[in-house]
Amino acid sequence: KHDKARKYLSDQIGDADAEKELLDCTDKYIIDNIAKKVEKDHKKEAAIAVVQDEASPDKHEEIVSKQKDDGSIEIDDSICKELQAPKEEIIDTIKEKITNPKLKLPEFSSSLATAINLSYLKNAADKYKGDWVDKYNKARDYLSKQIGDADAEKELLDCADEYVVDKTTDKVIEEKKRDVIELKKDEIPKEQSKAKAKSFIGNLYDEAAKLEDQIEKALGFNKDKELDDHEKAEALIVIEESASPEKCNEIVADQKDDGCIELSDTVCDELDAPKEEIIKTIQPTLTNNKLQLPNLPSILSTAINLSYLKNAAPKLKGVWEDKYNKARKYLSDQIGDEDAEKELLKCADDYVVDNCAKKVIKNKKRNAVITVQEVATPEKCDDVVSNQNDDGSFEVSETICEEIDVPVTNVVTEVKECTQNPKLKSPESEPWWKTALTTSYLNIAAPHNKNQWEDKSKKARKYLSDQIGEPDTEEELLDCTDKYLVDNITKKVEKDHKREVAIAVIQESASPDKHKEIVSKQKDD
Repeated sequence: KHDKARKYLSDQIGDADAEKELLDCTDKYIIDNIAKKVEKDHKKEAAIAVVQDEASPDKHEEIVSKQKDDGSIEIDDSICKELQAPKEEIIDTIKEKITNPKLKLPEFSSSLATAINLSYLKNAADKYKGDWVDKYNKARDYLSKQIGDADAEKELLDCADEYVVDKTTDKVIEEKKRDVIELKKDEIPKEQSKAKAKSFIGNLYDEAAKLEDQIEKALGFNKDKELDDHEKAEALIVIEESASPEKCNEIVADQKDDGCIELSDTVCDELDAPKEEIIKTIQPTLTNNKLQLPNLPSILSTAINLSYLKNAAPKLKGVWEDKYNKARKYLSDQIGDEDAEKELLKCADDYVVDNCAKKVIKNKKRNAVITVQEVATPEKCDDVVSNQNDDGSFEVSETICEEIDVPVTNVVTEVKECTQNPKLKSPESEPWWKTALTTSYLNIAAPHNKNQWEDKSKKARKYLSDQIGEPDTEEELLDCTDKYLVDNITKKVEKDHKREVAIAVIQESASPDKHKEIVSKQKDD
């Protein structure tokens, strides 16, 4: 069937290059959208897991307490709060989703409300099923009698499920944006879901040895640009994964009798900063005068430790909770002001989350660079340096652009956005950028082949020095191209990884029925 379809395309198009372009486009479209769907489904599973974990008997008891004698259950304030919408909006949205005209009639509003309640119970309070299953069955009987059409009833329940899961996902992400939400794998009870979450992250964030100084400098972060919540979320997953009882015990081991906990090497290592730097960085961010205390370093150390335990090891709360409570009492006693204490803990949280995330993201960048270094063959290096002009300047090779997933026509325009320097923004700077991008690529991706390209690189550096005539500007140019390449190499490696995982997930779920259904639509031509 596949060969017959390919023959059809060849006959119809009559141009091998155009046919290849068509197939490349459809491959990319399918793979990208599969990846989006797999990740979207994963987020929903994660959010439902969080809600299930936080479910209490009070919630489901309140829901089923509204059940009428006929089995119907009206939507009450607790459900509206969980779904972040008023009753009327919930009903109207469900009516828009369903296609059966009968269910859109006003007399079926109670059926729609009942379906929403049942979906919430099923998805959010599964662990208390024994408490509500009888009421659930009574409500299902009500729906069957009211609707009198199995297909329409199924459509209603499917729409209610989709609505409840989507709204629950939105609520969880909004409430816990800074925590592990985007891919909160460790709170998903199903082993299959856990494996899926882990594979989406893979070994990209594994602890990696430091690279050459030039590359390490390019791993840094712009001072004026904050990490986005998605980056923090993925990083926090990795941090939680690496938390262990031994690490927690090590942190609280030196707690003093008064509850104070000095910063240990363990926490300093996780924050990628020495103790003195941590204290000096946080201290100026405190605005409350009541925090200007002589023993502020010890107070700050304690707050940092508590923040680390809370954010990095929430699943090991049983290991550290008693020590945590004792330390909180120490802070309250020392500060003596609730608002000042709250400010201190928030500043500690901000610092811990940002620094932990930055360390993890640096490891991701290191691993991405290592991935590219592993495939930087002598042939690739030859291709890159073959574009050198007589004056020492380079044209940007397709090889480089493929490694960073940026078209040759766009690469200079994009990298120029890294600077505000007028000289580097000028039209005459274009060959400088192309040359700098090439030398940066060789240094970052192919240090192991240095003897192959070193002379060409020296010639290129001489060209840059002669053309620019300002060492500081030249250094800024090379810093920009180094950072641009590292960031885009990381994006490409991560994107490729997620696409591979998504394809594996889809292939795993493929069945003979699916492909038979697809090829059954083939026409005679």
